[in-house]
Amino acid sequence: MKGISNSFLRTICALIIGLVLVMFPNEAGDYFVITIGVVFLIPALLSIIGYFAMSAEERRRLPIEGIGSLLFGLWLITVSYTHLRAHETGRNLVCRLLLEKKKKKKDKRVNGVIKNM
Repeated sequence: MKGISNSFLRTICALIIGLVLVMFPNEAGDYFVITIGVVFLIPALLSIIGYFAMSAEERRRLPIEGIGSLLFGLWLITVSYTHLRAHETGRNLVCRLLLEKKKKKKDKRVNGVIKNM
């Protein structure tokens, strides 16, 4: 039974990775790096929270591994997100700016009533 569940999990992961590669071929590497950053963050946060949840007598040493994983995960996420935004195409940027402009126009209020322009 355990072999079946591992095979099923591998199949699901392979399908997700394949879909991301097909749907977002240019950004797939950055999204994978962000995902790896999140994978580093989760155990790091658990380690640090577990450390502070212990009583003062039980604390033997500072969770250096947890702090290092936290910093590394944050670094991976911020660098990859910045990289995604730096390579945003002009078309995508113009579309995003137009949508923000349209949203601002819809939110114009006159005497407490929203006026569409």
